Amino acid sequence: MKKLLYFSLAMLLAVACKQTTDTNVKHVVLSGIDYSKKPGDDFFTYANGIWYDTAKIPGTQAGVGSYSFMNYPQRIRLQAILDSVSKVNNPAGSIAQKVGDFYASGMDTATINKRGYEPIKPILTRIDAITDVPSLMKFVAEEQKVGDGSIIGFYVGPDDKHSSINIVQLNQTGIGLPERGYYFRTDSSTLAIQKAYKKYLTTLFELTGSGAATAEKMQVLPMKLKSNWLVHTKRISSCVM
Repeated sequence: MKKLLYFSLAMLLAVACKQTTDTNVKHVVLSGIDYSKKPGDDFFTYANGIWYDTAKIPGTQAGVGSYSFMNYPQRIRLQAILDSVSKVNNPAGSIAQKVGDFYASGMDTATINKRGYEPIKPILTRIDAITDVPSLMKFVAEEQKVGDGSIIGFYVGPDDKHSSINIVQLNQTGIGLPERGYYFRTDSSTLAIQKAYKKYLTTLFELTGSGAATAEKMQVLPMKLKSNWLVHTKRISSCVM
């Protein structure tokens, strides 16, 4: 038994040595490493500096990186499958028919634009009926049941202290802009973002039936700390579901 174990270890060692000495095998791409940097000072710049400074974002994508290299080809394949099943008559009730019809309905922007905000009118009516904290929390709970998170995130995931079990997790769902600083910084870039965000909010209110003047008054940013900003934020998120 020992001889068999020693033989197996010897074979593994031999294979490992062959792989490390074979110059044709490339396990790690090293062309992006900036050897002028010390890894102990700034490991990110050391490991990615050259790539970070030279990488180009394709005009058809919002970013670039290892994930996009793997994800983008898969998206193209999936799109080809969806296009194929949505353009033919599939047997009624089949998976192909259901998937094809669902995809086609999502791509029918002419019909979507024609319907306007009609599909979310019931939700907006319920939002307008919110008058106090209990009615707000009731609305939040009802929407959570159908997967529409608002001010509270609810999901099941691994326990941080006992990863072998899953527990209920609650978290704050966030705000409209990426993080708090976008509402308070006063540099030119942030001010431009705030201005564009206000215009965006105004447009949403106009699209849901408010006149331009009313929409302008209804602009709501969390930085203003208005008592009803949560309701307006929910109204806004409902418009873009």
